[in-house]
Amino acid sequence: MSLWVLWGRFLKSTAMRVGRARRRRSAMCSRTFPKVPTKSLRCPTPSVTFPLQCSTRSSPMQSTSTSISLASSFRGGRCTPAVDQAAALIDVGSTSVSLWVASRLPDGFCTHHKEKRLLRLGAARDAHGRLSDDAIQGFVETLLEFRRSVGDHPARVVATASLRQASNRHEIQDTVRKVVGWDLEILTGRQEALAAYQGTVFATPSSAPQLVVDVGGGSTELIWGVNGQAQRVESLPFGVVRLRHEFGLVGQPSQEQLEQAHGWLSPFFRGLRSAPSGEAIACSGTMKRLIGLHCEQFPPPHDQQLSRSELEAVWRQVLGLGISQPKGLPGLDPGRSDLLLAGAFIFREISDALEVDNWSLTAGGVRWGLMDQLLSD
Repeated sequence: MSLWVLWGRFLKSTAMRVGRARRRRSAMCSRTFPKVPTKSLRCPTPSVTFPLQCSTRSSPMQSTSTSISLASSFRGGRCTPAVDQAAALIDVGSTSVSLWVASRLPDGFCTHHKEKRLLRLGAARDAHGRLSDDAIQGFVETLLEFRRSVGDHPARVVATASLRQASNRHEIQDTVRKVVGWDLEILTGRQEALAAYQGTVFATPSSAPQLVVDVGGGSTELIWGVNGQAQRVESLPFGVVRLRHEFGLVGQPSQEQLEQAHGWLSPFFRGLRSAPSGEAIACSGTMKRLIGLHCEQFPPPHDQQLSRSELEAVWRQVLGLGISQPKGLPGLDPGRSDLLLAGAFIFREISDALEVDNWSLTAGGVRWGLMDQLLSD
């Protein structure tokens, strides 16, 4: 598809999409948060304000009652960021494309702005692996919207398996560079895994041996490390989107479908080292949702854990729910409910293959690792 055709389609749909974005932003800004003691705050009148959130090791996402804009700064309370030191990370995943504007804290990050679009790029490739023209158009339009939110802040646009596995990824990079003005970086599987480990170590420091697992939409990363150093890295070419669409792991799949998926996954785990002391750390949104089901709350506390027997119980619970539509379960992210079964299946397979008896959830992960890199440059 030519650049001019893409641009023409964008102009036709911009007004509607921008209107929806403004309504979402207005709704987010009108939310109220528990009040915390702060000093007097006087900011220039901002054009748009956003909730200020602190992501730290001890408190992964603690909201304050104060809003800030990208043009003003907040002083008082626990978060004391300098907004002019903030940077923007755009994460292009197989399920969603997200924007995160943040600055550094001693033990985490201060979030100034977050947005997300559920595009499901991982399911938009044809039989030859090409991302469809419609998917590219929606992706470019999303980046243009994000570009307006980011303004002059330094930005890094990073894609993982969603574009790594696309045969026309270089064409997409050229289109993004010409239309949006950003360089689109496509991580290798190893780079993605190391970012996940870096973010986990930052959020959950430990000198003990660790197995970190990141189950994404198009790939699954396994990292064995000790004392903050990665010892072995594996990036496996499957995730929740692939299993959902290629093996039909959605709703209530048949025993034959489950056996086919198991038979396809098993060879990837052969020869891999077992989890140290039967423990593993998950930095996946899927595990967060599984723990949420187990605890019957959304979202769950970030220090929650899930044993292998509890994971098995949650697996049977999800299987019994028979979720077949993206919005099939209240409390889950809209557009992602139908991926939960595939995610539970992958964690169940990893537990059996690598002898994981207990899972713990970390606030860190790929985005924390990438943001740490971005703010260190």
